[in-house]
Amino acid sequence: MDVAILKSFKKQYFFAPIIFLYMRHCNYEKLKPRLIKIDMEHVRDESKEQVAYE
Repeated sequence: MDVAILKSFKKQYFFAPIIFLYMRHCNYEKLKPRLIKIDMEHVRDESKEQVAYE
């Protein structure tokens, strides 16, 4: 883990309660692309197989 990953985790966990509240009251299909994008931001210097596995 490097400093950039730790910063992104702190940023994500700050908004986690808001996202959970939003998920309870809205359609998940609207939120799904954003969650996938957030999840894939941590991928750096990995092979295509590793990225596909995640």
